[in-house]
Amino acid sequence: MKKVVYKKFIPSQYETLSNGNKQLIEGTGKVQDEFNSEGVFLTWGTDYEELSNGVGQYSIAIVQTPEGLIEGVHISNLKFVTE
Repeated sequence: MKKVVYKKFIPSQYETLSNGNKQLIEGTGKVQDEFNSEGVFLTWGTDYEELSNGVGQYSIAIVQTPEGLIEGVHISNLKFVTE
């Protein structure tokens, strides 16, 4: 198993404004800017996104975090590190 660093996806979070409207909290709904998360590469996999004209399939890396969680990471957000 290889050690990796990766850019983690931060799910969208919203705050309710005084007028009742919701506003996206800055820094959420996107991938981290830096390779801040560490883990162990387990294998390659695939994921998909439903689009207006069908389904788009793409490659991902399956990564285990130090806490034991399993995450799917888009391959452009992954870096292998030498130990």
